[in-house]
Amino acid sequence: MHELNNQELYQALHYAKSLDQEAGQRILIQFQIDQPQFFQNFIQYLCRNNIRTRC
Repeated sequence: MHELNNQELYQALHYAKSLDQEAGQRILIQFQIDQPQFFQNFIQYLCRNNIRTRC
C-alpha cells in the first residue's frame, strides 16, 4: 500500500468530495469485489468507531 504525501492526500480528498452518491457506490462495490477481506475489515472498523451508521 502507498502512503500519500501531502499533495496526493489533498488531491484524493478533493476527488472524494467531488463524487456523487452513485459514483461512490460504484467505487465501493468494485473495492468489495477486488479486495473482499480488506473491505470487510474496513467496514467493521467503521462500525466499531461509529463512523458508519448502517452496520
